[in-house]
Amino acid sequence: MLVISLVSKLEQTGRRLGVLDIITISIARYVRLTPVYAFILFLEGTWLVRFLDGPLWRRGFETARIYCRRNWWANLLYINNYYATDEPCMPHTWYLAADFHMFIYGLVVCAVVLRYPKFRNYILYLLLLIWSMIAAIIVYVNEYEAVTILPPEPLRFFYWYWDMYHETYIPTHMNLINYTAAIMGSFYILHLQKKNFKTPKMFSLLWLLGMLAIPGSFMAGYFLYSNLFETPSAWMALVFPLGRIFFTALVVFLAVGFIFRASKPILRLLNIHFFGILGRLSYSAYLCHMFIDRAIGLGTRRSKNLGVFDMIASTLSTLVMSYVLGWMLCLMLESPFISLQKLLFESFNGKRKTGPPSSGHRETPANFVGIGTADGKKQIDAESAQDSTQQETL
Repeated sequence: MLVISLVSKLEQTGRRLGVLDIITISIARYVRLTPVYAFILFLEGTWLVRFLDGPLWRRGFETARIYCRRNWWANLLYINNYYATDEPCMPHTWYLAADFHMFIYGLVVCAVVLRYPKFRNYILYLLLLIWSMIAAIIVYVNEYEAVTILPPEPLRFFYWYWDMYHETYIPTHMNLINYTAAIMGSFYILHLQKKNFKTPKMFSLLWLLGMLAIPGSFMAGYFLYSNLFETPSAWMALVFPLGRIFFTALVVFLAVGFIFRASKPILRLLNIHFFGILGRLSYSAYLCHMFIDRAIGLGTRRSKNLGVFDMIASTLSTLVMSYVLGWMLCLMLESPFISLQKLLFESFNGKRKTGPPSSGHRETPANFVGIGTADGKKQIDAESAQDSTQQETL
């Protein structure tokens, strides 16, 4: 989405993405993510340990409180996927750190590629090769498996002392394989848009099969779970990056179908406004879902029978409560800070929205990703609605 929303606008306006633009957009991204994150982090380090009690409660939440008081600054600097990974505060937020790093990486790659458009493919293929080689070397040297296999012992401590988790799952450089492949796919989607690509019937059929291929790809891990292979293994070292590239290719393939309307009934279903509301709440729900999940598991006073029904009930209850709490956080913290951020960056740019860009308002790269204007989101929504209407008429 970063490449599609940013690069297309830069190419239309003929602007370049400079160092100051990258810094401005990165700061705006930090301001966008941090307020709700810091609030949940504050609760983890103070009050949540008193929320419930029980024989297992303090074991899970007292430890989390200690780690959050000790390493909170690493979370707010978004380096917690590298620093103190064996003493994690809010372990699931490693993804936010990796996402923030990859966001900046994506901006830099876009700036370089747009400056040297003739060498775009060479640059992207070289980056993909570099990150794939780094991942393959790490897997081979450390004698790891081709996929993340969860043994029982690391599960006791939520992966705190599991070397494979620390070195292959959460570091940013191991996830840059997927991100670079996704950037390549985004440029391909932009190429299709310029060519006015229309999906043939065979593509629509393959696209529907592709929707089943993604969950089917997870089943391929059963082959490694059910067999014990000797490590280090060269083929496992190669399967690790190639598997991630294949999965990213499937996601890009599905994205092409969504953008170019491969199946109108499915897209009409997914375009229901309710899913847009859930998407708006997803960030806050993501931040608080781990607390709810731990509260359900550690707040019990009896032994549990983990059957299929119990797992489904626990999953659905966690999902519903996460979005309810996320809705409250969105109203009280996230949305006000987003509006404040846009006003601050509008003031920083020294602009006042008195009319469209054609009447004297010159857009900046920050505006292209919805930063710096108080109505940035409305512009994006209007453009998306216009594109969807045009594609539907085709």
